[in-house]
Amino acid sequence: MGLSALLTTESVLVLAASYCAYTYISNKVVSPLRKVPGRWYNAVSSIPYNILLMRGEQLEYVDQLHREYGPVVRVTPDIISVADADVAHEVYRTHKFAKGPIYDGFDLAGGPNLFSMRNLGDGLSEFKLRKRLMAPAFTLSALPNLEPMVERAGTLPLLRALDKYAESGETANMMNLFMRATFSVMGEVSFGKSFNLIEQDHPILEWMAGMLELSVLKFAVGPLAIEKLFPHLFQCHKNTIEFALKAIKERRERKDARPDALQRYLDATDVGPGEVAPLSELDVVGEVLVQMVAGTDTAASTLSWAVHRLLAKPETLERLQAELDEVIPSPDTHITHDMVANLPYLNAVLSETLRVHPVGAGEPQRCVPEGGFTVGGYFLPAGTILMPGQYPLHHLDKVWPEPFEFKPERWLVGSEELHEMKRHFFPFSMGVRACVGRHLAWMELRVMLASIVRRYDMARVPGDDMTPKYQLVVRPRGEQVSITLQRRTC
Repeated sequence: MGLSALLTTESVLVLAASYCAYTYISNKVVSPLRKVPGRWYNAVSSIPYNILLMRGEQLEYVDQLHREYGPVVRVTPDIISVADADVAHEVYRTHKFAKGPIYDGFDLAGGPNLFSMRNLGDGLSEFKLRKRLMAPAFTLSALPNLEPMVERAGTLPLLRALDKYAESGETANMMNLFMRATFSVMGEVSFGKSFNLIEQDHPILEWMAGMLELSVLKFAVGPLAIEKLFPHLFQCHKNTIEFALKAIKERRERKDARPDALQRYLDATDVGPGEVAPLSELDVVGEVLVQMVAGTDTAASTLSWAVHRLLAKPETLERLQAELDEVIPSPDTHITHDMVANLPYLNAVLSETLRVHPVGAGEPQRCVPEGGFTVGGYFLPAGTILMPGQYPLHHLDKVWPEPFEFKPERWLVGSEELHEMKRHFFPFSMGVRACVGRHLAWMELRVMLASIVRRYDMARVPGDDMTPKYQLVVRPRGEQVSITLQRRTC
């Protein structure tokens, strides 16, 4: 009897029903995770969550699960989300919990980088090598070297562009301008070259956005079918790689070595005859692209949300302007980080923006190690994917009353209450895998926002779609924050 004769409609239906029954029983009835609360279909299939992931709607869904079922919920057959600060600190402070499979999609140049390395097997030693190469360029002590780059490539070109919008009365898209400014800063920091995107156009931002979308889709859809389903995104990825290779080649040819992360990476590719280089050229590309993506999207998105939130709640903008007016005598003053680093309300505005719209929208995955891990009375066997995520912790009612409201003043409290808030607040991750560039990010955020608020009066232009879209970072779904500006005279 031929195979075609066996594959009748009835037999196919029987096979499908058998598979569904097996999947339901194994995941819902006999799985060691069967007692973890959640919606029944989350225990059976990852499809509902992956659809939300593709749409950029997953974080609010997971937060809603926590509100319905408590601090430990089952998101997919093998993913558990935890809204518990003690668990988050325990998991993130050690290398014992390797990164989860979603990070494989961020191997941007074909191999693991500092962000995507999962620390499996021998990967930990490789991670430590890469971190030793990059970290010195982004420490607190390195900020004085980085600040002129932020000014030259980012703040000053941005203010020149905004002056033109103020003079003409035209509408400015702050999301686009912030992306251009922060990308130019990271070009200066990562390649030793500002790409000056404020004053000249280039499709690199579109390419990077496509590359990031592809990275998320690899986890949701799977790597095999994705190239045929999304050829445009693959082309964006290819174009971004070629852009980085060209920039690295130009840096080599200039022979103007600077003591930055890229130079350390390049030195690690140059070895003598018969020696094996610690890094390949594509390894360097992967590391530089991660710097560019992380440094561009996180800062630009946070600044965009900050402007939107300030204009949506004018009393917060007025209070911030009053604070800046007191310490900065003129709207034309060149603002340095030292002038604004410790301003209470400026830091409160930025912290509240990062709380409401955490930059780490992917919800960091960690794998339960050998021996398992018990959370909230539930035993999770080795291999279970754990998500002690930012979003649910940043929106806990018991820590943040009215958690979805933008209230910078909540940060201006006593030390005991502030300590508890900071325990639940980690916008740039924490522990052994905390964002290496977080000090640079804070400097950019403070200087750029303070410079704009001190220099201009701003007004919203209605019509933007500000619904959050959660991918690697949280961005407005409409990709626009439209405003008009007027120069302040005093």
